[in-house]
Amino acid sequence: MEQQPTADIQPTSTKNKKRGFLLTAWLVFMLFWYGLASLGLILGGGVLTALLEAFMPAVAFAGWLFFVIMGLVNVIGFIFTIFIFMWKKWALYTVLGIGVAFGLVVFVFSGFAFKTLVSSLLSPAILALLTYPKLKFFN
Repeated sequence: MEQQPTADIQPTSTKNKKRGFLLTAWLVFMLFWYGLASLGLILGGGVLTALLEAFMPAVAFAGWLFFVIMGLVNVIGFIFTIFIFMWKKWALYTVLGIGVAFGLVVFVFSGFAFKTLVSSLLSPAILALLTYPKLKFFN
């Protein structure tokens, strides 16, 4: 006698997991935004660094380092967003952590302006709200 699967069994393949339209749309938006920001920071950072060297040579290296680090953080966010499509829990927590850390850095550098804190933490909050009902699918 065959036993029927119960609702408690989690799907093991990604084919059986329903992501939903909102989560898929948000992840696609995140991929687009991370890619665009990475290119802007890495390619545009060279131009801005050249301007810094011309007008403020003492801070040119710090400016270059800032653009490189932020560009790499966005590349990491892009890669980990792809892993969120594959239902990897560690990628979800990393992207949420990057978003919160970035939000706090922006908050500090903006002079503790509350509106920048809210706007920079909006993306991780939306991702957390959209993934919370689907946490059982992540492994």
